Amino acid sequence: IHFHDDSLAANLERQRQLMKPIESLEREWTTVSHEFSRELRLDFSEPLRLSVLASRLPERDAVQVSAYGKQLRSAVEKILVVNGQNKMLLENSMRFVQQKIRIITDDYSRQLIDTTM
Repeated sequence: IHFHDDSLAANLERQRQLMKPIESLEREWTTVSHEFSRELRLDFSEPLRLSVLASRLPERDAVQVSAYGKQLRSAVEKILVVNGQNKMLLENSMRFVQQKIRIITDDYSRQLIDTTM
């Protein structure tokens, strides 16, 4: 794909403009998170464990946070399984392609594309 200088600059400027609201939301999220941590007297110098967070919340909220944590762990486990399967499929596909190229090029002794006319 080739870009002209002016279209590349315009695309980069558009991306910068699109990032502004995200940066603003990120700053707001950081502020809210710091206020939340001060209110609950949480120390973020170490990773926050859900059990610690749940122990400082009202019981109803603690149950909900624990349930969300279980759902998140389950989703992460499923993603890791799928990623492992995808990795295996990609490796097998790569070996297949390499073998086909080796066969077509007579074990790499000739070019894949004949450029003579």
